[in-house]
Amino acid sequence: SGCYNEGTVCCAYNADTVTDSGYVGGVVGWNHGSISDCHNSGTVSSTSPTMAVGGVVGATTSTGGSAAEVTGCYNTGNVTGVAGSGGVAGYATTNVTNCYNTGNITSTKRDAGGIAGGTTAVIKKCYNTGKITGYGYVGGVVGDNDHEAILRSCYNTGNVVNNHSDCGGIAGRNRSIITNCYSIGGVEGYNAGGIAGYNSLNGEISNCYYDVTVFTGKGIGDNSGTSTNVVGVNPAAFTSGEVAYLLQSVLTEQIWRP
Repeated sequence: SGCYNEGTVCCAYNADTVTDSGYVGGVVGWNHGSISDCHNSGTVSSTSPTMAVGGVVGATTSTGGSAAEVTGCYNTGNVTGVAGSGGVAGYATTNVTNCYNTGNITSTKRDAGGIAGGTTAVIKKCYNTGKITGYGYVGGVVGDNDHEAILRSCYNTGNVVNNHSDCGGIAGRNRSIITNCYSIGGVEGYNAGGIAGYNSLNGEISNCYYDVTVFTGKGIGDNSGTSTNVVGVNPAAFTSGEVAYLLQSVLTEQIWRP
């Protein structure tokens, strides 16, 4: 709890309960360096109304041109915070790649996500299976996909429950780019969408799919931005490999396997 990193953290593991009132993470509280191949299975919580909490790292930020990143990490513990709760990172302004969460994530106010509560960075090749609960901006992968963020090639199978506004299978609110993602988790709450709860004026969402038998509403709860191929499909489209084919068809790197 309350730890600070400016270098490299690798291969660390935590199974104990961690709680504090600052930036709180199962492995690192506040990161300015690189974190790789770390995981947490303990319960992580914060009482701060402004500081983020994450299963692996509370906040991961870059300063002075540093190439900070989080790669190959995962969380299986439950995470609870007030504002900014994420399965891997509470808040991320650095890239997050090849990470996953299976724990239940709760924010009593806003910004709850399976991978990050909020981000302005690139989050790719990540997934969530845990239940995500919050008051506003609640998403299966990211709660608030903020300006300059890119969320791509991610998926969610966990249920998303929102007690106030903007919840989605992938993101609660999108103000940047979401592409090549899918969700088969349930979404429950105000302004709900199979992919995103709210897509802002500058938001772009493309080539995303959700299970229309699990969530029967729209792909985007409130869409003020642009969207292309945000489609609700039946379970057979997932089990047959059709969705994987559609996701892979626009990529050169092999990520989805039909």
